[in-house]
Amino acid sequence: LAAEAGVPVRILGFSWNGRAHPQAVTALKRAPAAGVQLCLRDPVSADRARADGLANVTDVADIVFAARTVNFATVSRLLYSLPAQCDYALVNARGLIGRAPGRVGGYVRIIRELQYQGLQVVLLPHVCRPGGDDLPVCREIHQALNDPRIILIDQLLSPSEIRGLTAGATLTVTGRMHLAIMSLYSGVPAITLATQGKVEGMMRLFGAEFLCVEPRPDFSEH
Repeated sequence: LAAEAGVPVRILGFSWNGRAHPQAVTALKRAPAAGVQLCLRDPVSADRARADGLANVTDVADIVFAARTVNFATVSRLLYSLPAQCDYALVNARGLIGRAPGRVGGYVRIIRELQYQGLQVVLLPHVCRPGGDDLPVCREIHQALNDPRIILIDQLLSPSEIRGLTAGATLTVTGRMHLAIMSLYSGVPAITLATQGKVEGMMRLFGAEFLCVEPRPDFSEH
């Protein structure tokens, strides 16, 4: 409607999963016809959009890459129990992925391997909302490990606080694309359980598709 009223319009930084509802496809075919620019946030999504016949598609990066603020004060408070100058890994369990049968055991195996490699482990929820809450799964993993060396952050941090955590990490393991972005922002590799192709597309921007892992029952073996 805005485009038809003569207002320049861009839809910024969205993904396209290739199996969109027909009404969504129809709507996004109408929008470019009215002058709307479709800004897809990863090359896989852009390719899918073009394959679905969407016009005026522009490749961009996720808008989270534009965030710059970093809060280190909260990090010092949360990680006070870790030895000075230690190497640590952030592990995030996405609510929808972590609740699947056998996934908690998979995270336990991953964390034990990280510890074997000499890393301290910090369990970090990244999204807390009905139907997709990371915190209960992180708590379940923490209880299953029953290891006082593992830090569980039992609150949702602000983006700047999370960037403070990722800035000091050695490695991130996550099911959340935006946490992966915040890690990559600091030059920290982010092994990511990928869904719907959007993470693969984002990693393609870095030539790092090998960091994507399919969230299969045996994902911890990869």
